[in-house]
Amino acid sequence: MAYVASTPETQQIVVGASDFTVSLLGQTSDLISVEESFIGLEDKLSSIPGVGHVAVECSSCAVGSDAIASGETVLVTFLSMKGDVAPMTLSDPTASVSEVVKGLAQPVVGRSTYWTIVKGLSSVNRWNVRVQAYN
Repeated sequence: MAYVASTPETQQIVVGASDFTVSLLGQTSDLISVEESFIGLEDKLSSIPGVGHVAVECSSCAVGSDAIASGETVLVTFLSMKGDVAPMTLSDPTASVSEVVKGLAQPVVGRSTYWTIVKGLSSVNRWNVRVQAYN
């Protein structure tokens, strides 16, 4: 099954006044500091079981900054999870989360008479598939 013309989900976090955790898919991240680096934030979100790869960017952060801060807006794009993702829940009541881009998965199964579904793979990992055809 392939995902053709899919749109990754993007959610926005407005960082609150204190350190926080993120809950998603019934799992909770490690504690995230209000001064966490972007790479540290990506790592902590990606370490939540089932989340997979994410991209973090901060349009409101100071130029040259490599860390989040209270009051800043951080965009989290889910690269591995296909389709609509449940909203993240934050432990800090002064922080907020909103959906910026609704994820859309468009699964397409084989476009010819020869196709197969490879079972046991998840969207958490990146996979490479080699296909060969013989006449």
